[in-house]
Amino acid sequence: MAALEQAYADHGIEIAYRDPAAGAVGNRQIRVSGRLKGKPLSNYVTCPPVPTVANLENVWVMNLSVVSTVKPVLGGNVQIQTALQASARDPNASTNPLRCDSRYNLEWSIAAGAAQKLGVRLVEGD
Repeated sequence: MAALEQAYADHGIEIAYRDPAAGAVGNRQIRVSGRLKGKPLSNYVTCPPVPTVANLENVWVMNLSVVSTVKPVLGGNVQIQTALQASARDPNASTNPLRCDSRYNLEWSIAAGAAQKLGVRLVEGD
Protein backbone atom coordinates (compact mmCIF):
# COMPACT_ATOMS: atom_id res chain seq x y z
CA MET A 1 0.00 0.00 0.00
CA ALA A 2 2.91 2.36 0.63
CA ALA A 3 3.86 2.34 -3.06
CA LEU A 4 0.28 3.11 -4.05
CA GLU A 5 0.05 5.92 -1.51
CA GLN A 6 3.29 7.37 -2.85
CA ALA A 7 1.90 7.21 -6.39
CA TYR A 8 -1.08 9.25 -5.18
CA ALA A 9 1.27 11.78 -3.55
CA ASP A 10 3.22 12.02 -6.83
CA HIS A 11 -0.03 13.18 -8.46
CA GLY A 12 -0.75 15.71 -5.71
CA ILE A 13 -3.58 13.65 -4.23
CA GLU A 14 -3.77 13.42 -0.46
CA ILE A 15 -4.95 10.08 0.92
CA ALA A 16 -8.11 10.92 2.86
CA TYR A 17 -9.90 7.56 2.57
CA ARG A 18 -8.62 4.20 3.79
CA ASP A 19 -10.45 0.90 4.04
CA PRO A 20 -7.84 -1.71 5.04
CA ALA A 21 -10.36 -4.56 4.99
CA ALA A 22 -11.17 -3.83 1.32
CA GLY A 23 -7.57 -2.91 0.43
CA ALA A 24 -8.74 0.54 -0.68
CA VAL A 25 -7.15 3.98 -0.47
CA GLY A 26 -7.86 7.30 -2.11
CA ASN A 27 -9.68 10.56 -1.75
CA ARG A 28 -13.39 10.97 -2.40
CA GLN A 29 -13.52 14.75 -1.99
CA ILE A 30 -10.91 16.46 -4.11
CA ARG A 31 -11.82 19.98 -5.13
CA VAL A 32 -9.49 21.43 -7.72
CA SER A 33 -9.54 23.95 -10.52
CA GLY A 34 -7.52 23.83 -13.70
CA ARG A 35 -4.58 21.61 -12.83
CA LEU A 36 -3.62 18.56 -10.81
CA LYS A 37 0.05 18.59 -9.79
CA GLY A 38 0.80 20.95 -12.68
CA LYS A 39 -1.04 19.00 -15.38
CA PRO A 40 -4.26 20.25 -16.99
CA LEU A 41 -7.34 18.42 -15.75
CA SER A 42 -8.31 17.89 -19.39
CA ASN A 43 -5.52 15.27 -19.46
CA TYR A 44 -7.59 13.21 -17.03
CA VAL A 45 -11.27 14.03 -17.63
CA THR A 46 -13.56 15.14 -20.40
CA CYS A 47 -16.77 17.04 -19.76
CA PRO A 48 -19.82 17.68 -21.95
CA PRO A 49 -19.40 20.71 -24.22
CA VAL A 50 -20.76 24.03 -23.01
CA PRO A 51 -21.20 26.59 -25.83
CA THR A 52 -19.65 29.50 -23.93
CA VAL A 53 -16.68 27.67 -22.39
CA ALA A 54 -13.76 25.99 -24.12
CA ASN A 55 -12.00 23.26 -22.13
CA LEU A 56 -14.19 23.71 -19.07
CA GLU A 57 -12.15 20.94 -17.41
CA ASN A 58 -9.38 23.52 -17.07
CA VAL A 59 -11.61 26.46 -16.06
CA TRP A 60 -14.45 25.27 -13.86
CA VAL A 61 -14.13 23.88 -10.35
CA MET A 62 -13.81 20.10 -10.50
CA ASN A 63 -14.89 17.66 -7.82
CA LEU A 64 -12.99 14.40 -8.08
CA SER A 65 -13.19 11.07 -6.33
CA VAL A 66 -10.21 8.78 -6.87
CA VAL A 67 -10.12 5.42 -5.07
CA SER A 68 -7.82 2.46 -5.71
CA THR A 69 -8.35 -1.10 -4.55
CA VAL A 70 -5.55 -3.65 -4.32
CA LYS A 71 -6.53 -7.32 -4.61
CA PRO A 72 -4.32 -10.41 -4.55
CA VAL A 73 -4.48 -12.59 -7.66
CA LEU A 74 -2.93 -15.91 -8.71
CA GLY A 75 0.82 -16.33 -8.56
CA GLY A 76 1.37 -13.89 -5.73
CA ASN A 77 0.57 -10.92 -7.96
CA VAL A 78 -1.76 -8.05 -7.17
CA GLN A 79 -4.41 -6.25 -9.16
CA ILE A 80 -4.82 -2.49 -8.76
CA GLN A 81 -8.18 -1.06 -9.78
CA THR A 82 -8.60 2.70 -9.66
CA ALA A 83 -11.91 4.49 -10.14
CA LEU A 84 -12.13 8.17 -11.00
CA GLN A 85 -15.42 10.03 -10.78
CA ALA A 86 -15.60 13.70 -11.72
CA SER A 87 -18.02 16.57 -11.97
CA ALA A 88 -17.56 20.21 -12.94
CA ARG A 89 -19.30 23.29 -11.62
CA ASP A 90 -19.30 26.79 -13.06
CA PRO A 91 -17.69 28.93 -10.34
CA ASN A 92 -19.75 31.96 -11.42
CA ALA A 93 -23.20 30.34 -11.38
CA SER A 94 -25.37 28.28 -9.07
CA THR A 95 -26.16 25.55 -11.58
CA ASN A 96 -26.09 21.81 -11.11
CA PRO A 97 -22.71 20.19 -11.67
CA LEU A 98 -21.96 18.45 -14.96
CA ARG A 99 -20.90 14.83 -14.82
CA CYS A 100 -17.57 14.32 -16.54
CA ASP A 101 -15.92 11.15 -17.82
CA SER A 102 -12.47 9.79 -17.19
CA ARG A 103 -9.90 9.60 -19.96
CA TYR A 104 -8.32 6.78 -17.85
CA ASN A 105 -4.92 8.51 -17.90
CA LEU A 106 -4.89 9.24 -14.17
CA GLU A 107 -5.87 5.69 -13.22
CA TRP A 108 -3.17 4.26 -15.49
CA SER A 109 -0.56 6.70 -14.23
CA ILE A 110 -1.30 5.87 -10.58
CA ALA A 111 -0.98 2.13 -11.27
CA ALA A 112 2.21 2.66 -13.29
CA GLY A 113 3.70 4.78 -10.51
CA ALA A 114 2.93 2.14 -7.88
CA ALA A 115 4.35 -0.63 -10.10
CA GLN A 116 7.54 1.36 -10.68
CA LYS A 117 8.02 1.90 -6.94
CA LEU A 118 7.54 -1.83 -6.36
CA GLY A 119 9.91 -2.72 -9.17
CA VAL A 120 7.30 -4.81 -10.96
CA ARG A 121 5.97 -4.85 -14.49
CA LEU A 122 2.56 -3.31 -15.11
CA VAL A 123 0.19 -5.51 -17.12
CA GLU A 124 -3.09 -4.22 -18.47
CA GLY A 125 -6.04 -6.31 -17.33
CA ASP A 126 -9.37 -7.18 -18.86
